Amino acid sequence: MATLPASQVQPSDAELKATNGDISIQLRLGVATLSLGASGRWELDHATLHQAEERARVSEEHNAALELENAALRDECTRMKEESNMEKFKCQLLVEMLAVSTLDEERSRTQAKQEEAHVASLKSDIAVLLEHARLNGIDMCKLSDLLAAKR
Repeated sequence: MATLPASQVQPSDAELKATNGDISIQLRLGVATLSLGASGRWELDHATLHQAEERARVSEEHNAALELENAALRDECTRMKEESNMEKFKCQLLVEMLAVSTLDEERSRTQAKQEEAHVASLKSDIAVLLEHARLNGIDMCKLSDLLAAKR
């Protein structure tokens, strides 16, 4: 690389300002910018600080909104769990009621069959008694009076 003679080198604007006594020194730390002021003290660029504060405020507001939404969703989830448990309880109760009803129906059916068998047995016994009475020449009116007297 060729170098120009000193007579042909033009100083930059910053170099020209530096010759007037103003030296611009800036230090960037992330989003913060520090500048060395004329008094020799470091000065913080407040624009970037305000932007960072605004972003932090917006993030905090967004976080608060998300926390509220999260709490609302937890409440909704709890409510839905309670409703689900109530529906499960109702289903279990209905199944138990159906089981009891089925058992009652079976018991009633068994009792009805027993009653039918008892009625058939009584009919058979009466038929045998009537046949026996007819064969022995017993008058039905006397038999009726005799049965009434035994009560």
